Parts: sequence; C-alpha cells; structure tokens
Amino acid sequence: MYSKGIYRRTSKPSSTEIRNYMKEEIKDHVDWTCLEVNSTALAEDAAEHFSLYGNNYSIDDSIYDMATEVAMEWEKKYEREIERESDTDDGEDSDGAAFSLDTELGEDDYEE
Repeated sequence: MYSKGIYRRTSKPSSTEIRNYMKEEIKDHVDWTCLEVNSTALAEDAAEHFSLYGNNYSIDDSIYDMATEVAMEWEKKYEREIERESDTDDGEDSDGAAFSLDTELGEDDYEE
C-alpha cells in the first residue's frame, strides 16, 4: 500500500506501479454526487507521488491517458455494482414503501 506524499526513488516507476497507486487513491478523486472520477486530479496525484513532473511542471500525456483508463474502469465497475444491487432489491424501503432508483428529487429534497 502506498502512503500519501512524494515517493522518492532513483528509477522511473513502472506503469503497473503507477496504475496500482491510482487504483488505491481513486476514491479521493470521485465526485460522489455524480459518480465521476476527476482523471486530471488522479494523474496529478500520481505525478506528485512518483515525482513525474517534467519541465514547466508538465506531466507526460501517458500519465493522463492511464488515469483516464483507470477512471473509466472504476466507473464501469461501480455502475455494474449499482445495477447488481438494484437487481437484488425488492423495490421497497425499510418502511415498506415502494421506490425507484430513477426517482428524481426536487430542489427542496436536498439538504444544504
């Protein structure tokens, strides 16, 4: 398991190491209101962790591509988990009232 902070090493990390770090840290970069991953922030996190920033504080495009792939994998997996939960749900909440995951909430339904 990786710890937060800058990762010091003499050689460049492998893509597997970077990808595993991203998978471990991905939940820090999820917008839970819409279940989307901020792949740019994920790439920047990995670049900071592994000291991958280049000239002018830039990150190689391959790191951004990797973050996008990891984000898409996570989003697909999470969608499947939600579908699986809704398939096993009997359509009733704890009070016995029927509900639907497709129900839209109005502005008054959100607490601020």
